[in-house]
Amino acid sequence: MSFGPPVTPPQRESDPRGLLRATHFQLTFVLATVLLIVEAGLFAAGVYASTDPIRLGAFGSAAFLSAIGLEIERNGAGKPRLRGGGLLFAIGLLEVVICLRTGGLHSPYFLLVASTCVFLGLTISGARAIYMAGMLVAAYILGLRFFDGGGPKAAIGAADVAAMATQAAFALLATSMAVRAGTKHRRSVETLEVESTSDPLTSLDNRRAFLRRLEGELARSERFSWPITMLVIDLDHFKKLNDVHGHAVGDDVLVETARLLRDTAGTLDHVARVGGEEFAVAAVAADPYHGRDLADRIVKAFRLRNWGAIRPGMKVTASVGVAVLPPGAHREGRTETVVGALMECADRALYRVKQHGRDGFHVSEETPVVSAR
Repeated sequence: MSFGPPVTPPQRESDPRGLLRATHFQLTFVLATVLLIVEAGLFAAGVYASTDPIRLGAFGSAAFLSAIGLEIERNGAGKPRLRGGGLLFAIGLLEVVICLRTGGLHSPYFLLVASTCVFLGLTISGARAIYMAGMLVAAYILGLRFFDGGGPKAAIGAADVAAMATQAAFALLATSMAVRAGTKHRRSVETLEVESTSDPLTSLDNRRAFLRRLEGELARSERFSWPITMLVIDLDHFKKLNDVHGHAVGDDVLVETARLLRDTAGTLDHVARVGGEEFAVAAVAADPYHGRDLADRIVKAFRLRNWGAIRPGMKVTASVGVAVLPPGAHREGRTETVVGALMECADRALYRVKQHGRDGFHVSEETPVVSAR
């Protein structure tokens, strides 16, 4: 029952949100490739005889879009900083002006406007993305209706109306499809994130999520000079219970254990299932005896629980090992090393309980040894 430090930090393990960041990165790469092809084609056709400031401005906005995609891809939390969409909308307005100055309906830079609409659909909420895309399309149509190359436009023909309607429909349809794809992808990522951090049977945090939470608790305990207490709870003779009553009953016992621990632990304590029949509680409190009191309450709660509701006549007890990390003891150690040392101390305390008949708790008198590295 040893909990040594993980080979790699938990946050470096496969993060489901990396899928979302990878998608944004791929879209940015595709956009840059398309724009490069457009530029090469226009140059080969002799459209640009010299360096055009408008052209430079257009590809400057493309660079902005690429920077946005790279920022989203690099964001470790998977939450884009551009969720409001204000910068994207401003870039879209700039691209609308560029379209009006470089051929209007025939401008190749309408691709930029449509691409910005797609980015809006992928990075912000659906209703807001549709609203902003509609505003960009409206600005584009109004510009085409009243201006031509920077000057007023006297009239507009039926062919132009049809072309404007086609382009507007294309931009809005692309936004709608991006919203649907982005929403579906985010939901899939959220589902994967829950599945990767939650125990499917008890809905408690799994070991990975538990260790991640402890990172923040270690910092908080250091800041307020509070001890952090680790409790490792093991169900007594659980294998025998499974053999006698069956695995379905065993699962019911695990679910009821999770409920018991939630009811007994404090509101600031973190409860997790870290093994088959093994659970853990991390407690951060100013009271140095909080862990001892909590362990006592947990043992008594197991004794008083109505386990007969699951299977008549059945009793379930638990053994609890407790280890306390005093404030300042982990200042020089890595988080994974500190957590590993603390859980190993709690494991040794748990082993002593099992040596003395189980159904009790023991508080370790040793201070976890944390190496500075």
